[in-house]
Amino acid sequence: MADKPQYDFSGVSVITEGVAQGHDLLIDATTLEQVASFGKANAPIKVLADHSDSVGEIIGYMDNFTIDSKEAGKSKVRADFHILETSEKANFFSELISKLAEQIGFSISFEADQEQVDGGMFARLKQLFSIDLVVSPATNAGVFSIKSGNGSETATTQVFDIAKNSMNKEEITAFVNEAIKPLVEKLSMIEASLAQFAKTDAVAGLSAELGAIKVQFEDAKGKVEVTPEPEPEVSVVEKFSRLNGAERTKFWKENRTELSPFIKTK
Repeated sequence: MADKPQYDFSGVSVITEGVAQGHDLLIDATTLEQVASFGKANAPIKVLADHSDSVGEIIGYMDNFTIDSKEAGKSKVRADFHILETSEKANFFSELISKLAEQIGFSISFEADQEQVDGGMFARLKQLFSIDLVVSPATNAGVFSIKSGNGSETATTQVFDIAKNSMNKEEITAFVNEAIKPLVEKLSMIEASLAQFAKTDAVAGLSAELGAIKVQFEDAKGKVEVTPEPEPEVSVVEKFSRLNGAERTKFWKENRTELSPFIKTK
């Protein structure tokens, strides 16, 4: 007869004191106290699979948050994890945790500020959203992701326990660079796309604007009526003085009445 699946796990590791790789953030006693405090005040805290944002991926919850300072001098937050027995994958996650406990871990999703202390930058919780089951925990400390103040979630990172890891500085740097490489490449692609889009959009906008101005100009030009300025009025006497010969005689006959007061005849 097969054993009944285990749905309740006591004292699972939630987050461990140490360095948060890829973020230049540190997890200290204050951070742990904040996580435990938020957990106790808001328990039960939902647990999702792989930092999902779907309600259908809620696989269980955590409660009974405590701080454990016994393990190799490194403090950590522990809690009791309960799988939802009505979940379609309840048995899968039960077997997964029972058989691969050293190869998976929990990652807290939260909003945080940063505090600089003695040259180090420490995470300071503002809100705890969930505690999620993820793969590849480091030194049984689990993995976690931090949500920035605007609510956006950064890439998932591992908590690196210096006391338990034998890598030197160069190896650690190479490990971090390799971990963030996909993110850097993606950001570069986004920046290039945005630059190209901005350039194309600007040119298209300028072309459209020039075209509209040209249409307005042609339309206005067709409606303009050019009215010649009137010639200055010339008196009858002045016109007569400008004529000679037969034209002068003819003009005199046609305008005798007007010219008589001004011109004396023999």
